[in-house]
Parts: sequence; C-alpha cells; structure tokens
Amino acid sequence: MRSIATVILMFSLVLFARQSNAQLEIRIDPTFGNAGRTVVNIGGLNNEVTAFNAERGKPTTVCGKISTALPGIYRLGIVQVDTGGKLDAGFGTSGIVDMAWSATDYPLDLKVLDNGVILSGVSGSSAAPAAEIPTVYLFKFNGTPDSSFGHFGRVQMQFDDRSSGEATNVYFGGFNTYVACGRSLASEGGVSGFGVMRLKSDGTLDSSFAFNGRAIIPALVHSVQGFFLNDRRIFMCGISDTGRPELLVARFTEFGWADSAVGTNGLIHTGIYLAPDKNIFAAFEGDNKIMILLPTPDSLPTPITLCRFDPHGFLDAGYGIGGFARNEISTSFTPKGLDVLGDYGCVVSGLENSGIGRSMFMKINDTSGHLDPRFSTTPIAVDVDNGNQNFLQFIWTLGKTDPSGVIKRFIGVGSSVKDGVGSFMITRFLGIQKSAVFSSPESDNSSIEVYPDPVVSSFKIKCGDERVRTVRVIDALGREILKVGAEGYSPDDHTFSLNALNIPNGIYFCLAEGSGHSMVQKFVVSH
Repeated sequence: MRSIATVILMFSLVLFARQSNAQLEIRIDPTFGNAGRTVVNIGGLNNEVTAFNAERGKPTTVCGKISTALPGIYRLGIVQVDTGGKLDAGFGTSGIVDMAWSATDYPLDLKVLDNGVILSGVSGSSAAPAAEIPTVYLFKFNGTPDSSFGHFGRVQMQFDDRSSGEATNVYFGGFNTYVACGRSLASEGGVSGFGVMRLKSDGTLDSSFAFNGRAIIPALVHSVQGFFLNDRRIFMCGISDTGRPELLVARFTEFGWADSAVGTNGLIHTGIYLAPDKNIFAAFEGDNKIMILLPTPDSLPTPITLCRFDPHGFLDAGYGIGGFARNEISTSFTPKGLDVLGDYGCVVSGLENSGIGRSMFMKINDTSGHLDPRFSTTPIAVDVDNGNQNFLQFIWTLGKTDPSGVIKRFIGVGSSVKDGVGSFMITRFLGIQKSAVFSSPESDNSSIEVYPDPVVSSFKIKCGDERVRTVRVIDALGREILKVGAEGYSPDDHTFSLNALNIPNGIYFCLAEGSGHSMVQKFVVSH
C-alpha cells in the first residue's frame, strides 16, 4: 500500500492563477484531522452524507442518513468538527447528534442560521413512500433540539393535506420565518408536484403565505431541488416522471403563489430530455442564476453537461453555447455533487472508479463552462489509499483568495466506504504556490522556508513572521515528530535549528504557528 505522503505527491496537480503564470498545487492539508481527513461513522452501519455547512473560522457541520438494521428505516445524524478537524466537544455528544422521533427520520438539507442549525428532510411511521412526510428540524448550537420549534424541535407538514413527500431544501425566509420546498406526492385525491411552505419561528404555518402557508405547482417529478432567490421568489427544478425524462422548472412568487409570469402557471417544460434513472445536481449562484448538472447517457469518457438558468426560468445564453457546456472527464467518473464558488465558477465532485475508487473534483469556468485552466487543466484526483473507497460530494471554499482570484483553501465532504459500510468523511485541501516558500491562507504576508532541502543531518527553518516562537515537524500521517521552541530559535535571522539524524527518510511537513494564522511547508529527509 502506498503511503499517504506518496499519494499527496501523486495527486498534487499544477494550477494557474487568473491573469498570472504562477503555478500552484492542490494538497491535502496535513494539519487537519488525521492526515487531512476526519472520518466518522454513527451507529456502525451505513452513513450517507446529504448536506453540510462550512465557513472560514467556524466549525464544519455535516448531516446525513444513518442506516438501521431495518431496510428503509433511518435516523437523523449530524457531525460537527472544529477548524482543526477534531470532533467538536461542545456539540451534541462529543460532536455527534443521533436522533429519531418516528420510525424513520433523515435530513436532506442543512443551514446554519443566527439562531441555530435548521434541517429539512423526511420523517415517517414506516419505510413506505406513502408514510413519508416533509419535515423541518431546528437544533440549538449545542446540538440539542430546539423545543420552542414545533414538537420538540421538529415540524411534520405535508405540502398538501392528502399527500406524502419530502422537504428537499430549507432557507431563512426573512421576518422570522423559514421557507421549505420539495416534492409532494399525492394520495387519496391530493396533489403531486413542486411544493413550498413557510413556517413561523415557532414552527406553525404562516397564513400570510400562499394557501394558509402552503402551495403546490402540479407535476409528477423526482430529483427535486429548490432555491430561495434574493428577491424572495422560489425557483425549483426536477425531472418529469411522465413520458420521456424531461427537465422541468417551476417558480413561485415571494408570496408563495405559482408565478404566472413564467411558463404555464409557473411551470416550464424546458424540452431538455435526460438519461433515464438518473438524478440532477443543482446549485445557486449569487446573481440569482441556477446551475444544473444534467445526467447524460453512459459513454466513454464520461460527459459532464451543465446548463445555467436565469431567475426567470430561461437558459442563460451567456453561458457556454446557448446556456449549455459539456466536458469529457474520465473513462469512469460518477458525479456526486455540484457547488458554485461565487464569482469563480463551479466545482463538480464525485467518484472515479479506478481500482478501489477515489475522489475527483474539477473547477468549471463561470463563462465558458469548460475546465478552468487557471485552476487545473485536468480533474483533480484524490486517492488517500487507506483501503477504502472515498468520494467527495460537496466542495466549498474557505479562507482568502489572492489578488488574482486563486482560492487558497477548500473543505470537501463525502463518504469513506470500507467493506460496504459508508462513513462521513471531511477533508481539507490547500491551494499553494509551487515554490519553496508559500503564504498561509490566513496571512498572505508570512512565509516559511526549510533548508537545505532535502535534509541530510541538520536543517534550519526560517520564518518570515517574527511572532512565530514554536515550530513542529509532522509526518504524512499527521503525527508530531519534533517540536522546537525558544531553545532552538535565533532572533538574529528568525530561524529554528533542528537535528534530523533520528528522523527516518521520507516526506514531512513543517508547521509554524503565529498569531491567528499558521504556515506549512513540505520538505524531504534523505540521509
């Protein structure tokens, strides 16, 4: 089995900055979790990530479905890690929440708000689809259900009184309200389609919104996604279940009514026909545009097709060619997620079935829709090689960008699968200039240098930030090998002197920590 250090070298790919010829690399951040990853399994059975929230300088929160011994019956699971990738002891039970109010409860979306963590999903009395009820959950910041919301932190509410369904997305709706949207499935004379509801802060329906707080645009659909636009309108998309699989788009007004200004009573048949038995992935851009990753027929290499809609439900002609863009990625790539990176395009992530499988992600240009050469000319494949099948579902950006727009830090969330059992996996990456000296994501003016490199017997570590008084040497598994402070520090040239005679040959990382920031530099020991 290859060492993680070797894998880091294998997957480190050259990046090009915007309007710059500077080369960069994507590396796993060895200071995060255990050698860059945190893997958590709740309950010992299969865990499936469904959503997460990550922000610079704040904990990362991940939610998902926790399997039980009964097929189709799930529990609601949440994991929170601190900025260093360790389980947050102040959240739930040692960083973990494991809940079930009914026979089955599981989340599909998660948002961290000013007053807590809100999730949307499904609960039900059994695994039967007819028993599934759209549900919204509210937790306090310490991971306990907020008893002031609904019934002990949970609200079960159909989009139609005679239907089942799922709440796929949830948002803060302003005026102390929450907006949930998703799919309604009719039963006993109910209505199927795109559904929305608005709840007050205590979990009761807001009667000023649509039909006493709820509304549906009729359609038979699956793979539904919904977005709360900046103007408080609601944009939704899904795949038709009637006839050929077609991409459908729906829009509600800010008051919850079907928007008669688009399509037929708010519903648009796009005429975009898709591969059967597939799902779409969608993401919201800050300018009210919706990016959708379309399932395409299986072929080699795998085609990745994206389209972008404006807030009125029309294809954005300024994207790709007539609103569409296509990239051929790999001979065996399965997309798992799509995220929009602000003004810097979007990231597609998923699984490349190479051997036991490995994560892969790629940045797509915001205008052309092609692989962004300023980020990477090829998809970035991440193989931690721990005997598991690992894949990323979501990628988000943390930290600063440099003046040319290069993203410095990423957080990725997905699954680590071993012997058929999936666990939550959280990984952090760094985008680093390809040179002996590079800047910290937290402090662009600080640098660190190790010389000579490779190291034979003794070496020095020079820190550009005179506030650094301690440095650590960490191996590729995240273990501390050496630590030196004032006893090895020379104030004249801001260097630390270390002895490498007892350090085995290999690749190591030097970590220097200053006031509110850290710097990392890779080096090689070769006696």
